[in-house]
Amino acid sequence: VWDVRTRQPVGAPLEHQGVVLAVAWSPDGTRVLTGSGDNTARVWDVPVVQPNEAARVADVAELIGGLRVNDDDALVPVDAAPTRLSRLEELKRDVMSRLAETGSFDSLLQWFFRDPRERTISPLSTMSVDEYVARMLARGEEGRAEVARTYPGHPRLREPEEGGGSATTGTQPR
Repeated sequence: VWDVRTRQPVGAPLEHQGVVLAVAWSPDGTRVLTGSGDNTARVWDVPVVQPNEAARVADVAELIGGLRVNDDDALVPVDAAPTRLSRLEELKRDVMSRLAETGSFDSLLQWFFRDPRERTISPLSTMSVDEYVARMLARGEEGRAEVARTYPGHPRLREPEEGGGSATTGTQPR
């Protein structure tokens, strides 16, 4: 659990040892419950979106997803893809050019727009993707599968597995 203002951990880090299989939001939207294949459940605090940012959250979700909820509560397409992508690039330039307050929606967007291989594993984490990948690969086949699912094509997946096996086939050298 992290303090969103200081970006510092509060207590020991929470993490699952297995793949997350289920997610549920609290009714007030301030917490998320996750269930994992390691037979654990965790409750995570969620940064609160400020009232002046709520409309921007919806706009960004529409730009990324290409759908919006109309007055009849039905999902309908938004602008054509080229227009959406152009608006998303414009938003990216705008957000990346300013200093964002820690824990703000802009700081979340800045994390989102960074190269996934060069950012932290989550907006409130200090752990790099490479550090996460190294930890997962140290766990063996299950960790390697998680890396392949989470970061497909990561360069560390091409390295031979510890113990002399091939990274692609898992066979022993002759």
